[in-house]
Amino acid sequence: GISRWLLTLLSGMRSGDTLADALGRTVRYSRCTRRERQAISRLGVLSAVPSGAALAREGEPGREFVVVLTGGATVFSNGRAISALLAGDHFGDVALLDDGISPATVRAATPMTLAVFGPAEFRTLLDRCPSIARVVLDTPAAGRRAA
Repeated sequence: GISRWLLTLLSGMRSGDTLADALGRTVRYSRCTRRERQAISRLGVLSAVPSGAALAREGEPGREFVVVLTGGATVFSNGRAISALLAGDHFGDVALLDDGISPATVRAATPMTLAVFGPAEFRTLLDRCPSIARVVLDTPAAGRRAA
Protein backbone atom coordinates (compact mmCIF):
# COMPACT_ATOMS: atom_id res chain seq x y z
CA GLY A 1 0.00 0.00 0.00
CA ILE A 2 0.93 3.67 -0.09
CA SER A 3 3.06 4.74 2.82
CA ARG A 4 1.78 7.20 5.41
CA TRP A 5 4.63 9.55 4.42
CA LEU A 6 3.55 9.54 0.76
CA LEU A 7 -0.11 10.11 1.66
CA THR A 8 0.93 13.04 3.85
CA LEU A 9 3.06 14.46 1.05
CA LEU A 10 0.28 14.10 -1.51
CA SER A 11 -2.31 15.65 0.79
CA GLY A 12 -0.28 18.84 1.30
CA MET A 13 0.09 18.30 5.04
CA ARG A 14 3.58 17.60 6.32
CA SER A 15 4.50 14.84 8.73
CA GLY A 16 4.07 16.09 12.28
CA ASP A 17 2.07 19.09 11.04
CA THR A 18 -0.19 20.88 13.45
CA LEU A 19 -3.22 22.85 12.42
CA ALA A 20 -1.25 26.01 13.27
CA ASP A 21 1.56 24.96 10.88
CA ALA A 22 -0.86 24.21 8.04
CA LEU A 23 -2.62 27.56 8.50
CA GLY A 24 0.71 29.37 8.46
CA ARG A 25 1.36 28.08 4.94
CA THR A 26 -1.88 29.54 3.55
CA VAL A 27 -1.80 33.06 2.13
CA ARG A 28 -4.82 34.29 4.05
CA TYR A 29 -3.94 32.89 7.49
CA SER A 30 -0.18 33.48 7.30
CA ARG A 31 -0.97 37.08 8.36
CA CYS A 32 -2.15 35.80 11.73
CA THR A 33 0.38 35.58 14.52
CA ARG A 34 1.75 32.21 15.58
CA ARG A 35 -0.15 32.63 18.88
CA GLU A 36 -3.41 33.17 16.98
CA ARG A 37 -2.78 30.15 14.77
CA GLN A 38 -2.13 28.09 17.92
CA ALA A 39 -5.43 29.35 19.37
CA ILE A 40 -7.15 28.19 16.18
CA SER A 41 -5.53 24.77 16.49
CA ARG A 42 -6.81 24.36 20.06
CA LEU A 43 -10.38 25.26 19.03
CA GLY A 44 -10.65 23.47 15.70
CA VAL A 45 -10.99 19.84 14.77
CA LEU A 46 -9.11 18.39 11.81
CA SER A 47 -11.33 16.50 9.42
CA ALA A 48 -10.41 14.51 6.30
CA VAL A 49 -13.17 14.27 3.69
CA PRO A 50 -13.31 12.30 0.44
CA SER A 51 -13.86 13.76 -3.00
CA GLY A 52 -17.55 14.29 -3.66
CA ALA A 53 -18.53 14.88 -0.02
CA ALA A 54 -21.21 17.53 0.55
CA LEU A 55 -19.75 20.00 3.05
CA ALA A 56 -22.67 22.46 3.11
CA ARG A 57 -26.08 22.45 1.45
CA GLU A 58 -27.81 25.54 0.12
CA GLY A 59 -30.91 26.45 2.12
CA GLU A 60 -30.08 24.15 5.03
CA PRO A 61 -28.89 25.22 8.49
CA GLY A 62 -25.19 25.98 8.65
CA ARG A 63 -23.59 24.98 11.94
CA GLU A 64 -19.85 25.11 11.28
CA PHE A 65 -17.09 27.47 10.21
CA VAL A 66 -14.66 25.56 7.98
CA VAL A 67 -11.12 26.44 6.83
CA VAL A 68 -9.72 24.50 3.86
CA LEU A 69 -6.21 23.24 4.63
CA THR A 70 -5.65 20.99 1.62
CA GLY A 71 -7.57 20.02 -1.47
CA GLY A 72 -10.31 21.91 -3.22
CA ALA A 73 -14.08 22.31 -3.27
CA THR A 74 -16.65 23.72 -5.65
CA VAL A 75 -19.32 26.19 -4.53
CA PHE A 76 -22.75 25.87 -6.15
CA SER A 77 -25.72 28.24 -6.08
CA ASN A 78 -29.02 27.21 -7.63
CA GLY A 79 -27.26 24.12 -9.01
CA ARG A 80 -24.59 26.12 -10.89
CA ALA A 81 -20.88 26.15 -10.02
CA ILE A 82 -20.02 29.72 -9.02
CA SER A 83 -16.59 29.49 -7.41
CA ALA A 84 -13.86 27.25 -6.02
CA LEU A 85 -12.31 27.00 -2.57
CA LEU A 86 -8.63 26.14 -2.06
CA ALA A 87 -6.18 26.02 0.86
CA GLY A 88 -6.70 29.04 3.11
CA ASP A 89 -10.25 29.69 1.94
CA HIS A 90 -13.13 29.33 4.36
CA PHE A 91 -16.89 28.96 4.39
CA GLY A 92 -19.73 28.71 6.88
CA ASP A 93 -19.18 32.17 8.35
CA VAL A 94 -22.20 33.69 6.56
CA ALA A 95 -24.58 31.16 8.10
CA LEU A 96 -23.06 31.66 11.55
CA LEU A 97 -23.05 35.47 11.29
CA ASP A 98 -26.44 35.89 9.61
CA ASP A 99 -29.59 33.82 9.79
CA GLY A 100 -28.10 30.35 10.16
CA ILE A 101 -28.96 29.21 6.63
CA SER A 102 -26.24 28.15 4.17
CA PRO A 103 -26.41 30.42 1.11
CA ALA A 104 -24.67 27.85 -1.13
CA THR A 105 -23.76 24.19 -1.53
CA VAL A 106 -20.09 23.29 -1.07
CA ARG A 107 -18.87 19.95 -2.43
CA ALA A 108 -15.35 18.50 -2.15
CA ALA A 109 -13.78 18.34 -5.63
CA THR A 110 -10.78 16.40 -4.29
CA PRO A 111 -9.93 14.66 -1.02
CA MET A 112 -9.60 17.47 1.52
CA THR A 113 -8.28 18.27 4.97
CA LEU A 114 -10.39 20.80 6.85
CA ALA A 115 -10.31 22.65 10.15
CA VAL A 116 -13.85 22.66 11.53
CA PHE A 117 -15.25 24.98 14.23
CA GLY A 118 -18.65 24.92 15.90
CA PRO A 119 -20.58 28.14 16.62
CA ALA A 120 -19.08 28.65 20.10
CA GLU A 121 -15.52 28.10 18.84
CA PHE A 122 -16.16 30.46 15.91
CA ARG A 123 -17.32 33.23 18.29
CA THR A 124 -14.26 32.62 20.48
CA LEU A 125 -12.01 32.97 17.42
CA LEU A 126 -13.58 36.29 16.48
CA ASP A 127 -13.39 37.59 20.07
CA ARG A 128 -9.85 36.49 20.95
CA CYS A 129 -8.00 36.69 17.65
CA PRO A 130 -8.22 40.10 15.95
CA SER A 131 -6.24 39.02 12.88
CA ILE A 132 -8.59 36.10 12.34
CA ALA A 133 -11.63 38.35 12.71
CA ARG A 134 -10.12 40.59 10.02
CA VAL A 135 -9.46 37.59 7.74
CA VAL A 136 -13.08 36.48 8.04
CA LEU A 137 -14.75 39.87 7.97
CA ASP A 138 -12.49 41.41 5.29
CA THR A 139 -13.40 38.73 2.77
CA PRO A 140 -15.52 40.52 0.14
CA ALA A 141 -19.19 40.30 1.08
CA ALA A 142 -20.15 38.86 -2.31
CA GLY A 143 -17.70 36.00 -1.86
CA ARG A 144 -18.87 35.37 1.69
CA ARG A 145 -22.48 35.38 0.53
CA ALA A 146 -21.58 32.65 -2.00
CA ALA A 147 -20.33 30.27 0.66
